Amino acid sequence: MTPTIDERAVNFFFSNHIVGVGLPSRGFIDHMHAHPDYDLDDNLLSSIKAVGLAGVSNVTKAPGLLEEAGKRYVTAVRHLNAALQSPVDVKKDTTLMAVMILGIFETLVGRSENSFVAWAAHLNGAAALMKIRGPEQMKTATARRLYGQITAMLATSCLQQDIALPEHIFELRLELDKHVNIKDITWENHRVLILFTNLHAKVKRGKLTDLQEIFNQCLELDSKLVQVFSDTTDDWKFSTIYTDEEPDLVYNGRFHVYQHAISAQMWNGMRAIRIMLNEMIRNVLLKGFSSKPPLFVHKAHTEQLQKSTDVLYEISADIISSVPQYLGYIPTENLVSPNKSFGSRETILMRNSGQMWSGFVNMNQELPDLKTSSVPLLRTAGYQLPWALFLVGVTDIVTEPVLRWVIKILKEFTRILGIQQATVLAEKLELTRLPAFATAI
Repeated sequence: MTPTIDERAVNFFFSNHIVGVGLPSRGFIDHMHAHPDYDLDDNLLSSIKAVGLAGVSNVTKAPGLLEEAGKRYVTAVRHLNAALQSPVDVKKDTTLMAVMILGIFETLVGRSENSFVAWAAHLNGAAALMKIRGPEQMKTATARRLYGQITAMLATSCLQQDIALPEHIFELRLELDKHVNIKDITWENHRVLILFTNLHAKVKRGKLTDLQEIFNQCLELDSKLVQVFSDTTDDWKFSTIYTDEEPDLVYNGRFHVYQHAISAQMWNGMRAIRIMLNEMIRNVLLKGFSSKPPLFVHKAHTEQLQKSTDVLYEISADIISSVPQYLGYIPTENLVSPNKSFGSRETILMRNSGQMWSGFVNMNQELPDLKTSSVPLLRTAGYQLPWALFLVGVTDIVTEPVLRWVIKILKEFTRILGIQQATVLAEKLELTRLPAFATAI
């Protein structure tokens, strides 16, 4: 029997957006019953259909399905509004996840900067729901996972708008700390992210102007990230591979292979924060050098300027090296070995096609315990990489070849993965950054 478009949508969603689900050959009914404890109510299921159908439309290049996805989106919003009116449903995990999924819909279909406004509105709605749910939500692993994913995306939105995170996000983080290992790499990285988001807002809004204090806080946060990621366990490490294959995709003949998508997401999340931190350090130092009298006069300050510059080049290269795997390219040989470099340039890349994030399909994956989860674990890594690439493109030290490559790859994220907002970011770089190179002749 031929599946309906709704069945195709749900099948696509589970195959491409949920961690721990196999290849898309599994059927719709299989997915719905793969975990009988999942609470797939009408509210959550309608948002899944909207995003799943948008994904099918983008990947299969079938624009007619996008109109149907829009209809499912309207239905999902109607179900969500009904849930928000219920004192019981408003606190359910499914309601919170439905809001997050509708945010992904904007990422997939948004073709203008206004889509970022709609995306931010969904995230703000999720933040408001977490406030209503209160501190008791942190008693369950599912709620803690949702909190971590939503606040990571919310922080990105706040950084784009130069605003602080809501105060209750910090209050919930204090409650979360009572239930988790705060030394775990995931939560260490998360803590630095929310601290930097508010530091960034204070600086951009003129609420913190003391250059020495800004310098000190940035150094402290940057040092913390370096410390956390210098002592990772083997399952978080990645391989560096050198090849002459696919020069348009593999920039400068080097790319990374991560053991699982969560690892790639964690590393690139850290790199995005460090790019912004070291840009801020450089700007503060340069402003202090030019002040009268000069504020930063010691050798350590000039050394830090060079160090932060080097960090920007290094981290930009690392973000770029993570791209091939996201776009479905993997080495034919089994070269995934923690923290190893492979110097052979005879490595042949293979396109693992057929689904989004296919470069991670056959990778080993240490999954969190989902046995008691009320909702599936959403895969969000690929939606954050365009933002990290955009940050590479707006750094003060970016070169024209790197900028042009970033713009091209962002458009490839739209073409291959259907993430329309990636092209919006590419076009913004074309308008705001490329002209500087045209005039610097």
